[in-house]
Amino acid sequence: MKRLILNIAILLFINSLILSQAWARNNKIIYVDIEFIIENTYLKKTFQEEYIRKRKDLQNTKYEKEKALYLIKDRLRQQKFLLGHQEYLKEFSKIHKKLTEYEAEILKLRKSLTEWEKDTMASIFDDLLLIMEVISTEEKIGIILSKEPNIIYSDNNYDYTQKVVELLNEIDERSTPTAK
Repeated sequence: MKRLILNIAILLFINSLILSQAWARNNKIIYVDIEFIIENTYLKKTFQEEYIRKRKDLQNTKYEKEKALYLIKDRLRQQKFLLGHQEYLKEFSKIHKKLTEYEAEILKLRKSLTEWEKDTMASIFDDLLLIMEVISTEEKIGIILSKEPNIIYSDNNYDYTQKVVELLNEIDERSTPTAK
């Protein structure tokens, strides 16, 4: 019985070895440098310009709210001795309420920016995956790894980063109005 189990185990091992060698002959394992791809394609420009615009809008809104709040506080400070104590507290309470509203609005804008970043990065990775699927099919690639932080050493023949960059830039050139 032990001999039969040992023979089956040996046959399974040999079978898996043969299958893995056949897979290795027909499929490759490559890697890509995602950071390099993003830095050297339309993805960075698209993301960066929109991010800067959204960030500026957030900063402008914050500045406007802070300025409005400062003007209200300054007006109250000037009237402090002209108002009665109860009226002053009432006005101070209004300012505090406005401050809370402004902070909530700014927080909402920050969350919106974070959500946009998340959605944009997901879209960027969808584009990358599409390109990698095309390369994988064309070149019979079985596994595509990210260079960071997984690859310690690899022959440059397995680095397909430049091919992904070229394909993404090709897609961008075809989709820009001047290229049509």
